[in-house]
Amino acid sequence: MNSNATANFQTIPFRQLYNFKHEIYVAFDIDIKKCLCNQPAKTDCYATFCLCHKGNATIQVNNYTRKLSAGSQLIIIPNTNTMPIELSDDFDCSFIAISPYFGNEFHHIQKFPLVNALLFFKEQSVINLSSEQQDFFLKMRDIITYAINETNNKYKETLLVQLSQSFFAWQQITIATILDSRIITKNSTEILATRFVSLVIDHFKKQHRLEFYADKMCITPKYLSTIVKNVTGKTAGQWINHFIIKEAKNLLTNSDMNIAEITDVLGFSNQSFFGKFFKHHTGKSPLAFRLNK
Repeated sequence: MNSNATANFQTIPFRQLYNFKHEIYVAFDIDIKKCLCNQPAKTDCYATFCLCHKGNATIQVNNYTRKLSAGSQLIIIPNTNTMPIELSDDFDCSFIAISPYFGNEFHHIQKFPLVNALLFFKEQSVINLSSEQQDFFLKMRDIITYAINETNNKYKETLLVQLSQSFFAWQQITIATILDSRIITKNSTEILATRFVSLVIDHFKKQHRLEFYADKMCITPKYLSTIVKNVTGKTAGQWINHFIIKEAKNLLTNSDMNIAEITDVLGFSNQSFFGKFFKHHTGKSPLAFRLNK
């Protein structure tokens, strides 16, 4: 068992706690007698998934109160303030916390309703899992734990990257299924923000300017920036850059295209401008990023 824990686990004394290079944490088997309530913690840069096995708990997540019971899963996005308020005497759970930047960035599902997901988590970050889904969670927990403990060769990190991405993809599919089956009520600004992100997904390779999207939506760039920031927490420009960088990394890692061809595909006027843009957002030149991968 590894004693180095992220802030996620400081207020919950797990008997089983494992990690790999502070990129992945797996924890389970709570010593409930040592649990401290009303002790705040922060999830730092980890996406954290907590499956309740038995008992119940009340957790404060930022300014919201979440209740957990057997079979429910709490999803905590990075840089979130959390605090256990009340835990039953029989409460037990499993945590899997993963850095979203471990290895390659996780690829989201094409056309994944990002704004819908943001609104979903704003309202509700606890979902009830079926018995089959709970079983999958626990199997992934045990496989990741085994890989951390038993794999002692140069391929260990590669294996854990693949396992982490598989677990994250399964979580996305689970959430997407829920989003498809429920009606999310949106106000006018949320509808506009959703449309903006959909337009960016369709046009980001050729259209980098905010004015293009504002014209498409028949609103001013300033108003578009304001509503996107208010609804999603990211500016409109950050969303555009997010998809450009994500696709650039994908092409540099998984294609045989040269830098000039990638520059053209992503709509940059010249290779020098693309290189400066990429280095500004990643800290590396496109060639250095490719060689590193």
